[in-house]
Amino acid sequence: MKRQFNLKSTDRPARVTALAVVTLGLALLALAAPISRAEFPGARVGGLLGIAAAIEVLHALRRSTAAARRQATVGAIISMLIALALINAPFVATEALRLVVAGWFALDAGRYAVRFFRKPIGSNRTLSVLAALGNGALALLILISRDWGTTWVVAVVGAGRIFGIAWNIMTAPVYSTTEADET
Repeated sequence: MKRQFNLKSTDRPARVTALAVVTLGLALLALAAPISRAEFPGARVGGLLGIAAAIEVLHALRRSTAAARRQATVGAIISMLIALALINAPFVATEALRLVVAGWFALDAGRYAVRFFRKPIGSNRTLSVLAALGNGALALLILISRDWGTTWVVAVVGAGRIFGIAWNIMTAPVYSTTEADET
């Protein structure tokens, strides 16, 4: 039991795992959605994002700190809500959909900004700033793209979110196989 409280989320290099590879593959498929023969490429991107959110929930169970598990769960919920909005894109007014999806990205950017101010100096703080800026940039991209290239914007934004999930999977502190009994 003592080992559970002594686990440290040290700065470690990103590790490419099977879950990360699958998630990166989903991001590449999302980028390719506009050139596919899909009737609604946005709905396809939403489906891929939903699968990535489910993978993030699965990975949250392996994280070694309560804060990392909570962060993954909240991120997965936001990703799933964006995915549901994109899956239902054919049935929703375009302007409303843009505002809802941009709002979720802005909320996530705010979440990372708060995390930046709460963390002590270190690489976690730098990653929080980069995540906040990335989510903010994607929210702005959605808002400024009126009628030009909506399909491509949805693909880039969805792929960006999935790439973020893959990055979190590669860098999050997780239990090792020797610590499996701690979970």
